[in-house]
Amino acid sequence: MTGQLVIISVLCLLGIAIAAPPAAWISKIQDGTLLYTDDDSLITSDQSASVGNGFLATTIGSSNIYAAGLYTHTNNKTFLAAVPSPVATSLLSASRTNKDVNHTSTSYSLKAAGAGLDLTLGVYTRRIMLVNNGTDEILVELKWYAHRTLQSIIVTEVDAYIVTTNASISADSFTLNFKIPTLNFDHCANSSTSGYSVCANTVVGEFNQTTYVGIAYSSQSITLTWTVSGQTKFRDSFATAIRVSNDRKEAMRLAENDFKYVKVQFGLTDTALRIEHEKAFSNLFTSNIVIGNRPDVTALFYSALYYLYSSIPDPDTALASTYLSPNGLFNNENLGEVSTLAETAILPALVLLQPNVTASILQYRFDRAIAARAADCGYNPLTDIPLQFPSQSADSGVNPSLSNTFDLFTTGGVSLGASYYYSVSNDADWLAKVGYPLIKGAADAFKCYATVNGQSVHYLGVSTPDASVTKKVDDSIYTNALASIALHTANYWGRHYDDPLSTVSLWGSIASGVAVPTGNGTDHLVPYVGYNGRMVSSADVASLAFPLNFQPFTTDSDLVARELKYYLNRTDIARTPSHVWSSYVVGLLGAGGDINQKNATDIFEQTMEYANGPFNVWPQNGLGAGTNYLPGLASYINSVIYGFFGARLQNGALSFTFTPLLNSTSSSLNFQYMFAKFSVTYYHGQNIIVRQNTPAPNTTFAIGCNGALSDLDGGFYCLNTNTVYIVPKPMVEPGVTEKSVLVPAILLGVLVLLCGVMIMYFRAKVTAHSKGGLNENSHNMNEPLMMSSSSS
Repeated sequence: MTGQLVIISVLCLLGIAIAAPPAAWISKIQDGTLLYTDDDSLITSDQSASVGNGFLATTIGSSNIYAAGLYTHTNNKTFLAAVPSPVATSLLSASRTNKDVNHTSTSYSLKAAGAGLDLTLGVYTRRIMLVNNGTDEILVELKWYAHRTLQSIIVTEVDAYIVTTNASISADSFTLNFKIPTLNFDHCANSSTSGYSVCANTVVGEFNQTTYVGIAYSSQSITLTWTVSGQTKFRDSFATAIRVSNDRKEAMRLAENDFKYVKVQFGLTDTALRIEHEKAFSNLFTSNIVIGNRPDVTALFYSALYYLYSSIPDPDTALASTYLSPNGLFNNENLGEVSTLAETAILPALVLLQPNVTASILQYRFDRAIAARAADCGYNPLTDIPLQFPSQSADSGVNPSLSNTFDLFTTGGVSLGASYYYSVSNDADWLAKVGYPLIKGAADAFKCYATVNGQSVHYLGVSTPDASVTKKVDDSIYTNALASIALHTANYWGRHYDDPLSTVSLWGSIASGVAVPTGNGTDHLVPYVGYNGRMVSSADVASLAFPLNFQPFTTDSDLVARELKYYLNRTDIARTPSHVWSSYVVGLLGAGGDINQKNATDIFEQTMEYANGPFNVWPQNGLGAGTNYLPGLASYINSVIYGFFGARLQNGALSFTFTPLLNSTSSSLNFQYMFAKFSVTYYHGQNIIVRQNTPAPNTTFAIGCNGALSDLDGGFYCLNTNTVYIVPKPMVEPGVTEKSVLVPAILLGVLVLLCGVMIMYFRAKVTAHSKGGLNENSHNMNEPLMMSSSSS
């Protein structure tokens, strides 16, 4: 990043010796796609970068590797099990043996020559210079990566280059001595001369069941000898394959087969293995942003994407039906388990960039739907399938550590995530097989736990996202809003899938009665009934703006601004999780106005200070706890995409309303929508350019700006505006009459018009309440979140 280059330049002017980045890295540092430090031995463990592929991950220098789905249970806690890491290798010493009569030996001193994390290639590189009497002679590079498509493979690559002009050493031999980590395994196969070892460890699983992890890895000798004989470079790799099974022999066999495949197919002295990984990893970044004159924003955006992609597998190559926790690697804060933040923070951040990757998150929930079946709410098993996802879960989908404690808002978040994904993908097959079962299960749960009092519906004795509230509460505003959204969404799609009208209608009537709590005699919404104005450490009310986009709350700008300002002044900033701030940034920018924009900008600029060390490792809160906290990084992305770019998925269309970032000149986003690739660029204060770069199956698009709707034919200019709409138009298939397409289109227009009337009605209702004082405990604010137009 540019800031890093400025620091390097200043230190050089002061005469302080540092390792300058290689010339090939300069342009990537400048465009924010490579993070650099001159000596990574000086950074602390909580600032260290990690490499991962969604199945395997490790922090550079750590003695542990973590594998998706490999959990252990100890002292009533379930957490990711650590696997001894054969790739935690470091260069200890080096020497050169002269090819003269006496074979004299020269020992090198080691000098740090910089380290870089290439965000778009998924490779971490440490550079070490071998120095002889003040002369740089050999450059050694250690590279670490977790292979993107061969997900059981993690690699340390060693490259060495002669950099001196002294031609006489080209006939000498060199020895690199590595510090090898101590590897303690329960069982290893007999040693062989094949150059690798196969071992296994026993893991006590979530329910005290025995699980085995097989490890096949390069037999790393203490030394690597390089006989140059005129060559100027050397390369070798240490590969590790990890597989998990309920049978020890099977785990070892699978790991050994994967290792042998890599060794035979690619070889370990060539770059082919790394090049295949880099190609697959870089494809993730075809969707990206560029902020003119703000490389710091762009660099942090890229680093956030890097850590998120490193934790979620490509669904086409996933080895496990789970993924590394969205809370990151194991630490004392989150134990590596999955929480509702997967759907409410991480999924929105990635859904417009790599929708197929976000499908992995929802697949995790779908595959564990049976484990999430509600058991204690008295439902009818013949008609209802209520799902109650636990507040935290591991591979099984339940949480033995918390006695199967669940939060209704977790279940509501899963339904919300399904709506987000479908609104972007428009994948009708996925909706039928995965999405709607999750939506229906959530609606059944909210029906099951609803308490009806006259015409109002309440949820009593529920948890709140605020960790500082240790007791159950009544009518959590966050839970109730999610209930309203989930029930309305199921009501809409239930008619599409011909569910019994009685069930669908009941969902709708419950949704219309869900209470949203307000203060006694105040004009503010409250997080829950009985809230007394205490400090909070969550964004229960602000979340109505984002990620819930809860209408008509979001249609009343004055209401949004007033409520968000009120709770900003009551937020314990140091202890509040870093993922909550996007709710305030998006909400305030959506409310409009110079003051709201300034407040949102100030919050956003302050969140950038969370980034810790040269590799932008993100803490869970202002106290530095819980690194690397992926929901916080996702929140940063959400602030950009839904805040300053103003992305909204609503009524079957995608819109952008741009707000310039501080000191920026332009805003560009490459994204995916309905399986087509787009780019949109806003030249601040001037025009918007929209380009469709690839076609969408069975869909064309129209562009709306300045009150007109036009066909998008490759590209379109919107002049003198900061708002643009992308509206899908289903293509007429052969044999389908125009009338058969026109009728649904007319119905959709009527639906949108009715939604607009309802919004105006509820907005007037809320405004009347807020102006006149809220004298009751609750009032209703209910609207569906998102409905797609093209498959109804």
